[in-house]
Amino acid sequence: MYRWLTVAAIGGILLYALVARHEDTAAQQQTPHPPVGRMATDIIIHEKKGSAQRGMTIRALQLIEQTGQDISLKGFEIVDKNDTILKGSLATYDSDKGMLTVTGRLIISTPDGNEARLNGLVWNRETRRAFSRSPVSVKSSLGTIHAQEVEFLNDFKHIIFSGGVHAKIASDLSGH
Repeated sequence: MYRWLTVAAIGGILLYALVARHEDTAAQQQTPHPPVGRMATDIIIHEKKGSAQRGMTIRALQLIEQTGQDISLKGFEIVDKNDTILKGSLATYDSDKGMLTVTGRLIISTPDGNEARLNGLVWNRETRRAFSRSPVSVKSSLGTIHAQEVEFLNDFKHIIFSGGVHAKIASDLSGH
């Protein structure tokens, strides 16, 4: 009788082990694994959408492909179709949505000599708007403006400052 109980107990343990193993294997097969990303160094990307004459050029010391169309950029310089230059240390770009999210320090330089210094930026290339909820300093030939937040419109051609805005106007606007 003990022999039958022992055989039954061993059989139950084996059956339980097989069922548990099958459920674990099935769970692993159903769990989606993120795609393996790729990495490149010292890269240049030319992006041109639609019928645009000029697109955007991205240079980066390191590019890491994430999921879908998301890429991480380290040590980057972006030149847009209007020759506005964005230089920063870290950003994520979703080319499907046209969204660039910069974390850390950023310098934006325009062809007419204006320069903005800020931390962090979200740029929606589809709407041609960008914003930062961090302090910003903008220098131009007309003077310097400091603010707590900034919004850029029309591909950085127009700027809206808000929160603690201080301006220092150049003393000689005539250039003499």
